[in-house]
Amino acid sequence: MKANSITHSFGLAIAMIALSLALVWAAKAGAVDGDLPTRISMVIAGLVIAFYGNAIPKMVLRSAQARAARRLAGWAFVLSGFVCAALWAMAPLDVAMPVSIAMIASTLVLVFGVCILTRLNARTD
Repeated sequence: MKANSITHSFGLAIAMIALSLALVWAAKAGAVDGDLPTRISMVIAGLVIAFYGNAIPKMVLRSAQARAARRLAGWAFVLSGFVCAALWAMAPLDVAMPVSIAMIASTLVLVFGVCILTRLNARTD
C-alpha cells in the first residue's frame, strides 16, 4: 500500500471521528436531535464502505479469476455501503441497525467465499 493512500485513509478516519465527536457534543448541547449523530455517523460509514468498494477492483492483477473476484467484491461492497447509508438515513433505528449489520456481514461472507473458491480453482488449474 502506498504511503499516500495510507495518509488519505488516516485523514479520512480522523475526519470521521472529529465529525462524530462534534455531533455528539451538539446533541448534548441540545443543538441537534438525539439520534442525528448516530444516523450521520453511520451514513458516512456506509459511504466510506462504498468508496473503498469502488477502489477494490482498480488494482492491476494478472489473473482473470482474481480480477473477476475483485470486481464482484467491489460491486458487493459498493451496493451494501449505499444500502446501509440509505437505511441509516431513512429507516427507523430499530430497523436500520440489524438490517445494516446483516447486510455488511452477508457481504463479507459472500466476498470471503468467492475469494476462497477463486483461490481453490486457481490451484487446481
